[in-house]
Amino acid sequence: MILVLRNLLELLASLRETMLLMKKLIFPFLLSVLILSCNISEKDKERFEYNYFESSKLEVEQLPDSYMKRGVVSQGYKTVFVYEYHFDEEAMAYDGGFSDYIYFEIDPTDDSFKITDDELVAAKVTYSKSCFCYFPDAAKKNVNPMGIIIGEKISDTRWRINLDITFYGDVKKTFNAIFKLKGN
Repeated sequence: MILVLRNLLELLASLRETMLLMKKLIFPFLLSVLILSCNISEKDKERFEYNYFESSKLEVEQLPDSYMKRGVVSQGYKTVFVYEYHFDEEAMAYDGGFSDYIYFEIDPTDDSFKITDDELVAAKVTYSKSCFCYFPDAAKKNVNPMGIIIGEKISDTRWRINLDITFYGDVKKTFNAIFKLKGN
């Protein structure tokens, strides 16, 4: 019986040492994982894309029962520019993020352009948002975009675009970016 008690005490001492060692290793590991996962900034969740497509055309679709419009790029005879902004809040959440899109088209022979106010409609300038939200049709929102887009071709595969537009009466979008040619 004394032998069993001694073996049991040795086993308990060994387990105690193992637990202390695990605490020394596991606690710092878990703490570092927690710190790294909390260190993801809002900037890490954002993604911007600036692309353009040659030999394309832009079709504008009105979303059902909404003032929001959507651009659809297909084969054609224009140059179509597409700005995309993605914010990924939670990858596993049903409503965990959103995306913004701005589309417009120009004549493919242009090397520079300036599109303002009424010309924006002819260039099919369109803003749409993709999210878990509803944009009910409203007369005050169903208005033409106002503002300016200035573009300059800086190489065979790059355009410098400066955009400052108000969409739907109160959605202000601005950027100055380099758009890259993307294959159709």
